[in-house]
Amino acid sequence: MVNPWLALAGFGMIAVGIGSIVIWNKHKKVKPLFYGIGFLAWFIAIFIKVVMDLTFTSSLFAVMPERYRVLVACIYYGLRTGFLESGFLYLIASKMKIKNASFSEAVGIGIAFGAMEAVLTGVSNVADVIMFFLQPELLEKIPEAQRAIVEASLNLDTIVIFAPIIERTMTLIIHVTAAVLVVLAFKRGVKYLITSIAYKSLVDGIIPLLKPLLANPTVANYYLVEIPFIVIALASMPVLRFLSKKFGEI
Repeated sequence: MVNPWLALAGFGMIAVGIGSIVIWNKHKKVKPLFYGIGFLAWFIAIFIKVVMDLTFTSSLFAVMPERYRVLVACIYYGLRTGFLESGFLYLIASKMKIKNASFSEAVGIGIAFGAMEAVLTGVSNVADVIMFFLQPELLEKIPEAQRAIVEASLNLDTIVIFAPIIERTMTLIIHVTAAVLVVLAFKRGVKYLITSIAYKSLVDGIIPLLKPLLANPTVANYYLVEIPFIVIALASMPVLRFLSKKFGEI
Protein backbone atom coordinates (compact mmCIF):
# COMPACT_ATOMS: atom_id res chain seq x y z
CA MET A 1 0.00 0.00 0.00
CA VAL A 2 1.27 3.46 -0.94
CA ASN A 3 1.12 6.12 1.77
CA PRO A 4 -0.10 9.26 -0.08
CA TRP A 5 0.99 11.53 2.77
CA LEU A 6 4.58 10.88 1.75
CA ALA A 7 4.01 13.45 -1.01
CA LEU A 8 4.27 16.07 1.74
CA ALA A 9 8.02 15.46 1.68
CA GLY A 10 8.11 16.61 -1.92
CA PHE A 11 6.07 19.71 -1.19
CA GLY A 12 8.42 20.44 1.70
CA MET A 13 11.46 20.17 -0.56
CA ILE A 14 9.83 22.50 -3.08
CA ALA A 15 9.14 24.96 -0.27
CA VAL A 16 12.80 24.83 0.81
CA GLY A 17 13.92 25.63 -2.73
CA ILE A 18 11.49 28.44 -3.51
CA GLY A 19 11.48 29.81 0.02
CA SER A 20 15.26 30.12 0.20
CA ILE A 21 15.37 32.33 -2.91
CA VAL A 22 12.40 34.43 -1.80
CA ILE A 23 13.82 35.01 1.67
CA TRP A 24 17.37 35.77 0.51
CA ASN A 25 16.18 38.08 -2.25
CA LYS A 26 13.89 39.92 0.15
CA HIS A 27 16.73 40.68 2.54
CA LYS A 28 19.67 41.10 0.13
CA LYS A 29 18.15 42.13 -3.23
CA VAL A 30 20.53 39.98 -5.27
CA LYS A 31 20.49 40.58 -9.03
CA PRO A 32 18.85 37.84 -11.15
CA LEU A 33 22.20 37.28 -12.91
CA PHE A 34 23.63 35.56 -9.85
CA TYR A 35 20.66 33.24 -9.46
CA GLY A 36 20.92 32.51 -13.17
CA ILE A 37 24.55 31.48 -12.79
CA GLY A 38 23.55 29.01 -10.08
CA PHE A 39 20.70 27.58 -12.16
CA LEU A 40 22.89 27.19 -15.25
CA ALA A 41 25.77 25.59 -13.36
CA TRP A 42 23.41 23.05 -11.78
CA PHE A 43 21.82 22.18 -15.13
CA ILE A 44 25.14 21.66 -16.91
CA ALA A 45 26.62 19.57 -14.09
CA ILE A 46 23.55 17.33 -13.81
CA PHE A 47 23.26 16.95 -17.59
CA ILE A 48 26.84 15.71 -17.81
CA LYS A 49 26.27 13.35 -14.87
CA VAL A 50 23.23 11.86 -16.61
CA VAL A 51 25.20 11.39 -19.83
CA MET A 52 27.99 9.69 -17.89
CA ASP A 53 25.53 7.38 -16.14
CA LEU A 54 23.90 6.45 -19.46
CA THR A 55 27.22 5.70 -21.12
CA PHE A 56 30.13 4.36 -19.11
CA THR A 57 29.36 4.53 -15.36
CA SER A 58 27.62 1.14 -15.27
CA SER A 59 30.33 -0.39 -17.46
CA LEU A 60 33.00 0.89 -15.09
CA PHE A 61 31.47 -0.82 -12.09
CA ALA A 62 30.61 -3.96 -14.07
CA VAL A 63 34.30 -4.72 -14.61
CA MET A 64 35.36 -3.58 -11.14
CA PRO A 65 36.25 -6.36 -8.66
CA GLU A 66 33.51 -6.44 -6.04
CA ARG A 67 35.87 -5.82 -3.11
CA TYR A 68 36.90 -2.48 -4.62
CA ARG A 69 33.49 -1.24 -5.75
CA VAL A 70 32.56 0.78 -2.68
CA LEU A 71 35.95 2.47 -2.53
CA VAL A 72 35.92 3.24 -6.25
CA ALA A 73 32.33 4.49 -6.00
CA CYS A 74 33.29 6.89 -3.20
CA ILE A 75 36.20 8.25 -5.24
CA TYR A 76 34.34 8.30 -8.57
CA TYR A 77 31.10 9.93 -7.42
CA GLY A 78 32.92 12.27 -5.06
CA LEU A 79 35.43 13.62 -7.57
CA ARG A 80 32.80 13.73 -10.31
CA THR A 81 30.60 15.98 -8.24
CA GLY A 82 33.51 18.11 -7.07
CA PHE A 83 34.89 18.77 -10.53
CA LEU A 84 31.57 19.10 -12.35
CA GLU A 85 29.66 21.18 -9.82
CA SER A 86 32.40 23.45 -8.48
CA GLY A 87 34.47 23.30 -11.66
CA PHE A 88 31.68 24.29 -14.04
CA LEU A 89 30.45 26.92 -11.62
CA TYR A 90 33.93 28.44 -11.74
CA LEU A 91 34.01 28.36 -15.56
CA ILE A 92 30.57 29.92 -15.90
CA ALA A 93 31.31 32.56 -13.29
CA SER A 94 34.58 33.43 -15.03
CA LYS A 95 32.72 34.05 -18.30
CA MET A 96 30.26 36.29 -16.48
CA LYS A 97 33.09 38.41 -15.07
CA ILE A 98 31.80 38.50 -11.51
CA LYS A 99 35.12 38.77 -9.72
CA ASN A 100 33.74 41.76 -7.81
CA ALA A 101 30.70 39.83 -6.56
CA SER A 102 29.78 40.42 -2.94
CA PHE A 103 29.36 37.73 -0.31
CA SER A 104 25.57 38.11 -0.58
CA GLU A 105 25.72 37.58 -4.34
CA ALA A 106 27.96 34.53 -3.95
CA VAL A 107 25.45 33.11 -1.47
CA GLY A 108 22.72 33.81 -4.03
CA ILE A 109 24.55 31.66 -6.58
CA GLY A 110 24.73 28.78 -4.12
CA ILE A 111 21.10 29.19 -3.09
CA ALA A 112 20.00 29.04 -6.73
CA PHE A 113 22.07 25.90 -7.28
CA GLY A 114 20.56 24.19 -4.24
CA ALA A 115 17.07 25.54 -4.85
CA MET A 116 16.92 24.12 -8.36
CA GLU A 117 17.92 20.73 -6.99
CA ALA A 118 15.42 20.94 -4.13
CA VAL A 119 12.49 21.93 -6.33
CA LEU A 120 13.09 19.29 -9.00
CA THR A 121 13.73 16.59 -6.41
CA GLY A 122 10.52 17.61 -4.68
CA VAL A 123 8.51 17.56 -7.90
CA SER A 124 9.87 14.09 -8.69
CA ASN A 125 8.92 12.88 -5.21
CA VAL A 126 5.37 14.19 -5.45
CA ALA A 127 4.92 12.75 -8.94
CA ASP A 128 6.18 9.31 -7.89
CA VAL A 129 3.97 9.10 -4.81
CA ILE A 130 0.85 10.23 -6.66
CA MET A 131 1.56 7.99 -9.66
CA PHE A 132 2.04 4.83 -7.59
CA PHE A 133 -0.89 5.71 -5.32
CA LEU A 134 -3.26 6.10 -8.26
CA GLN A 135 -1.78 3.23 -10.27
CA PRO A 136 -0.19 0.75 -7.86
CA GLU A 137 -0.04 -1.84 -10.62
CA LEU A 138 2.90 0.12 -12.06
CA LEU A 139 5.01 -1.27 -9.24
CA GLU A 140 4.88 -4.63 -11.00
CA LYS A 141 6.85 -3.14 -13.89
CA ILE A 142 9.82 -2.31 -11.68
CA PRO A 143 12.61 -4.93 -11.85
CA GLU A 144 12.19 -7.41 -9.03
CA ALA A 145 15.56 -6.54 -7.49
CA GLN A 146 14.44 -2.94 -6.86
CA ARG A 147 10.71 -3.49 -6.38
CA ALA A 148 10.83 -4.52 -2.73
CA ILE A 149 12.89 -1.44 -1.85
CA VAL A 150 10.53 0.90 -3.72
CA GLU A 151 7.44 -0.69 -2.19
CA ALA A 152 8.90 -0.45 1.31
CA SER A 153 9.87 3.20 0.83
CA LEU A 154 6.37 4.08 -0.40
CA ASN A 155 4.77 2.45 2.63
CA LEU A 156 6.78 4.16 5.36
CA ASP A 157 5.15 6.00 8.25
CA THR A 158 4.36 9.65 7.52
CA ILE A 159 6.87 10.84 10.14
CA VAL A 160 9.62 10.07 7.61
CA ILE A 161 8.66 13.10 5.50
CA PHE A 162 10.93 15.39 7.51
CA ALA A 163 14.08 13.46 6.54
CA PRO A 164 14.21 14.63 2.89
CA ILE A 165 13.21 18.15 3.92
CA ILE A 166 16.10 18.23 6.37
CA GLU A 167 18.36 16.82 3.66
CA ARG A 168 17.45 19.56 1.18
CA THR A 169 17.98 22.24 3.83
CA MET A 170 21.39 20.89 4.79
CA THR A 171 22.35 20.37 1.16
CA LEU A 172 21.40 23.97 0.42
CA ILE A 173 23.90 25.16 3.05
CA ILE A 174 26.53 22.88 1.50
CA HIS A 175 25.88 24.28 -1.99
CA VAL A 176 26.12 27.82 -0.63
CA THR A 177 29.46 27.09 1.05
CA ALA A 178 30.87 25.56 -2.12
CA ALA A 179 29.66 28.49 -4.24
CA VAL A 180 31.15 31.05 -1.86
CA LEU A 181 34.49 29.26 -2.07
CA VAL A 182 34.32 29.29 -5.88
CA VAL A 183 33.60 33.02 -6.04
CA LEU A 184 36.29 33.68 -3.45
CA ALA A 185 38.78 31.97 -5.77
CA PHE A 186 38.52 34.98 -8.09
CA LYS A 187 39.47 37.30 -5.25
CA ARG A 188 41.90 35.27 -3.16
CA GLY A 189 43.38 32.62 -5.41
CA VAL A 190 42.84 29.16 -6.84
CA LYS A 191 43.27 27.47 -3.45
CA TYR A 192 39.64 28.34 -2.71
CA LEU A 193 38.49 26.61 -5.90
CA ILE A 194 40.50 23.52 -4.93
CA THR A 195 38.92 23.66 -1.47
CA SER A 196 35.44 23.87 -3.01
CA ILE A 197 36.13 20.86 -5.25
CA ALA A 198 37.49 18.86 -2.30
CA TYR A 199 34.52 19.89 -0.14
CA LYS A 200 31.94 18.79 -2.71
CA SER A 201 33.94 15.60 -3.35
CA LEU A 202 33.79 14.75 0.34
CA VAL A 203 30.04 15.26 0.50
CA ASP A 204 29.14 13.02 -2.45
CA GLY A 205 31.96 10.61 -1.68
CA ILE A 206 30.09 9.66 1.49
CA ILE A 207 26.93 8.59 -0.32
CA PRO A 208 28.05 5.08 -1.46
CA LEU A 209 28.80 4.26 2.18
CA LEU A 210 25.16 4.98 3.02
CA LYS A 211 23.68 2.67 0.37
CA PRO A 212 23.15 -0.24 2.82
CA LEU A 213 20.86 1.99 4.90
CA LEU A 214 18.93 3.15 1.84
CA ALA A 215 18.58 -0.45 0.64
CA ASN A 216 16.65 -1.18 3.84
CA PRO A 217 14.00 1.56 3.92
CA THR A 218 12.91 2.28 7.49
CA VAL A 219 12.12 5.54 9.24
CA ALA A 220 15.21 5.16 11.43
CA ASN A 221 17.50 4.49 8.47
CA TYR A 222 16.20 7.49 6.54
CA TYR A 223 17.08 9.76 9.45
CA LEU A 224 20.42 8.06 10.07
CA VAL A 225 21.40 8.76 6.46
CA GLU A 226 21.02 12.49 7.08
CA ILE A 227 23.45 12.65 10.01
CA PRO A 228 26.67 13.13 7.97
CA PHE A 229 25.10 15.94 5.95
CA ILE A 230 23.70 17.63 9.04
CA VAL A 231 27.17 17.55 10.60
CA ILE A 232 28.84 18.92 7.46
CA ALA A 233 26.23 21.66 7.01
CA LEU A 234 26.34 22.79 10.64
CA ALA A 235 30.14 22.81 10.57
CA SER A 236 29.97 24.92 7.40
CA MET A 237 27.98 27.73 8.99
CA PRO A 238 30.83 29.24 11.06
CA VAL A 239 33.06 28.69 8.03
CA LEU A 240 30.67 30.83 5.97
CA ARG A 241 30.92 33.62 8.52
CA PHE A 242 34.70 33.40 8.33
CA LEU A 243 34.61 33.44 4.53
CA SER A 244 32.36 36.50 4.52
CA LYS A 245 35.22 38.44 6.10
CA LYS A 246 37.39 37.49 3.13
CA PHE A 247 34.95 39.51 1.04
CA GLY A 248 35.36 42.41 3.44
CA GLU A 249 31.88 41.76 4.85
CA ILE A 250 30.53 40.46 8.15
